Amino acid sequence: FPIRENGPSDRLQHRVVDKYVDIISTSVNPAETRGFSLALGSLPNKLLAPSLPVLSSVIDCLCKVARYDSRVGNEADAETRRNALLSLSRVCETVGLDPSGSHSGEPNAFPFPTVAFTADMVSKVYESFLLALEDYNVDRRGDVGSWSRVAAMRGLECLMYAVSQFMPSEQIENGTESGNIPFLDESVCIRVIGGLLKQLSEKLDSVRSHAGGCLSRMLTCTSPSVSLVPRKDRLIECLELDPNIDGSQKITNWANPVITYRLVMACADIDEFFPYVLSGMIISVGGLGESVSRYSEEALLAWIRERPAVFARAAVRSERVANELVGLFRRNQRKRRVILPLLKTLDKLLNSGCFNGLVYSTDSIFCISLLSCMIMEAKGCNDVHTLLAIVEITLGLLSSQHCQQLSNDIMVFICQMLCHEFPRVRRFTADNLYVRLLEEPDLLRTQVHSEPALELLLEAPWDSDMNRIEAYDLSSKFAKMSGINAKARGVIDSDVESKKERAVDEFASYASLVNSRS
Repeated sequence: FPIRENGPSDRLQHRVVDKYVDIISTSVNPAETRGFSLALGSLPNKLLAPSLPVLSSVIDCLCKVARYDSRVGNEADAETRRNALLSLSRVCETVGLDPSGSHSGEPNAFPFPTVAFTADMVSKVYESFLLALEDYNVDRRGDVGSWSRVAAMRGLECLMYAVSQFMPSEQIENGTESGNIPFLDESVCIRVIGGLLKQLSEKLDSVRSHAGGCLSRMLTCTSPSVSLVPRKDRLIECLELDPNIDGSQKITNWANPVITYRLVMACADIDEFFPYVLSGMIISVGGLGESVSRYSEEALLAWIRERPAVFARAAVRSERVANELVGLFRRNQRKRRVILPLLKTLDKLLNSGCFNGLVYSTDSIFCISLLSCMIMEAKGCNDVHTLLAIVEITLGLLSSQHCQQLSNDIMVFICQMLCHEFPRVRRFTADNLYVRLLEEPDLLRTQVHSEPALELLLEAPWDSDMNRIEAYDLSSKFAKMSGINAKARGVIDSDVESKKERAVDEFASYASLVNSRS
């Protein structure tokens, strides 16, 4: 492009950069947004950065369409999101960074081009890449969000290299990496490395392969050295990298679940990265892939049970995992992509006995917190698989060692699931509760009506097309037989009465409507 000394003409600017930005932002044609978002990153810096407003418009446009919830027209488009992230990386490399802030964009102050990335722009790009690591959109082709996650990992790697070039020379000479450097602080570095560790612990082989490659190169690269990584030496040791080889040319098959999950769980000992590792592991442990689920479960259980002779260490690890899982439950309410694998992971950990010390206690805070989360998730949930998983875990929490209040709270919730609107949920709850009561008869507070209660669970037509009121009556009857105290039964009975009144009101309103029209 022929450019004058003071930058591109208004006409050229309007016909190239402004046109590309406008099409990307407004077009409803995916072919246009895909092509122009990729083309925007291929432009030279003399068009991308003649002034701060122009560069800012380019960055804002690409960051907007790279979001996982962006739309082209009324539809999500994975290729547009991926191309926007690729272009963000290219723009960063083409334009460069300005740590001093001297490129203010004042006319004739510096030779053209006069601007580079400011700290605010770099912060926007960081946030865009980190947000793209949460892109789990799916369509008929599968997990298309993984395209964006891979592009974001590559972008973060390039941006970290670019930023690390501005590490103060005295820190390089002294071998220290404390404090902050331009465009980067330790909190951002934790999010970047943590995000890569999360991707390394998830279920897709291709994503793990890219995440492992990015991490190994970033942790071992010496020119430039990526700074401010907490416990960097420990991370290198956990991932079994060779710090003496620049860029870690040692080949590790990160796509192999047998190798990867064992290494990534070792990184969970680093407090800053523990939440990231565990949030990725639950997707693998609770996933559908047989080999991925098996090897990730083995790695997680081995880490929790490590050094069994030191009881305090194992107990602390199981408690940390339990608290983090409850926190994930609370932060991801109604997100089926996370909740269903989380429930399956919880079920496997409960069955393995890892949480026995937390569950089988008189007043288990873990049980109380988990029960509260499951009650909230079950309300208004229409996904049968999630509801069945909730019932299975709730039955696993039942223990005769609990205090009476906690046992009553659990049994009340079970009784509410016995009268759920879905017949399959009612039948599943009744069958599994029957088996649980046979295994541990002391769960029933009274033995007077234990036989009739078991017969009711076994013989009642829970999966028939009974109406909701009949199901509520059966559930209330079982609650009385099972010895639930009067106050707890009142919760169920009041629920029954409210449903009956609602049903009567609905029929009455319908009848009045018919009569008014006749």
